[in-house]
Amino acid sequence: MHLLRGALLLLCGFTAWAGPREFGLQGYEAAVRARGLKPERYRIQAMLDSGAPGSFKIRGRSVLGGDLRRLMYGLLEAAGQIRENGRLRETAAEPAFAVRAVRVAREALPSGEALRLMLEVLATARFNTLIVLPGPPAELREAAAGYGLKLAGADGLVGLYPVTLPLEELAAPWADPVSARRILAQADWEGSAGIVVPARLPAPEHELFYAVWGLEGYAPGAPSKRWPAMLRGQFGTAAERAWEALTLASRCLTFLPPEQFLLGPAMAVRSPATARYSPLQLAAAWQALARQAEAALDPFRASLGAVQPLIAYGRARASEMLAGGPAAGGWTRSALPEPVAFTHLPPKGAVAGRPVTLRLGLPARARAERVRLHWRDARGTHAMESRGARASFTLIPEGEVRYYFEVVSPSGSGWFYPDPLAGSPYLRLNVRPAPHP
Repeated sequence: MHLLRGALLLLCGFTAWAGPREFGLQGYEAAVRARGLKPERYRIQAMLDSGAPGSFKIRGRSVLGGDLRRLMYGLLEAAGQIRENGRLRETAAEPAFAVRAVRVAREALPSGEALRLMLEVLATARFNTLIVLPGPPAELREAAAGYGLKLAGADGLVGLYPVTLPLEELAAPWADPVSARRILAQADWEGSAGIVVPARLPAPEHELFYAVWGLEGYAPGAPSKRWPAMLRGQFGTAAERAWEALTLASRCLTFLPPEQFLLGPAMAVRSPATARYSPLQLAAAWQALARQAEAALDPFRASLGAVQPLIAYGRARASEMLAGGPAAGGWTRSALPEPVAFTHLPPKGAVAGRPVTLRLGLPARARAERVRLHWRDARGTHAMESRGARASFTLIPEGEVRYYFEVVSPSGSGWFYPDPLAGSPYLRLNVRPAPHP
């Protein structure tokens, strides 16, 4: 304990002169050097403004944020853009989740240089809260603040969506933005104030794990170039193929969509006409994913062999589903329907208490017996149904709306839009408060 206290005091001394702004500037300057650019031609201004909480802007060679944490996020985003493209682009961003937290047991909290590196990894990934259980040491507060991190104890978990992954006891690398968006969308569907992920230590060895959850939790849909760029130092020109192998193996661990999209025995009997996935459909898709992951991993077994348990997990779960068989569950659907391209233009916004219409365009080959709209607002969950070739739904929302479409074919199977196996399964409609009379 004395060693930890001493290390924390040393770290607090470091942050007495350094802070979020300085950390962000260091990251930006390091990106300029790594890209081989001339620092004098890529100087940047970092300034405070009056933006929304957690938001930042990049305009020309200026980064704007309403406080030091936001300024740091803007500078780190600028660093990422330089690494990816060698230039800056106009950017405005604000957080999808107000709280993006990591939880760690106090006895597992690292010390000294390892602690500093952990705080750097969390800040770079845009986490803004560190939850130490049962409570954080007081000496850590100033050090964490130097990286824009708030400290909390067990009470900080209230209202947060807990991200849990199967096989968490394994230290196998995990990184898959597709699965992360699906899980984060479920947190949003349930109205969570934020997310909390378990710490993986040492943090620098799991940088991609933190980057996926933190960056996707801040602004889902990070540029696709960003991820393989993080592997370039290890894999060089093979970084994109290594990233594909890592993500496919990771997806084997988190393949299942939320429960709303799963077909249970009771529903199969009560309402067989549904796009929900049967166990046999998911098992077949899971096995295909495992084969694809194995093929992608083959050239990288020496360096990425630690992800093999993730693929083995996917194969085992698929085999469990198949073991029940059609006779045991009454399942008749054993393959996913061919994907189709639906068209949907989300409204730019709506006003509480006023009608808004949502439409889904169906291609000619996606003959539909019925189309359902599933949505959730401040009053709870709702469903509406439409028949015919033109699916149109008019609703009167109260509060922000999360929604998705279910398209049922004459065969009784069908599709979801968005596709829950391909990323976020929900769309969001911003609803403004009604103006005062």
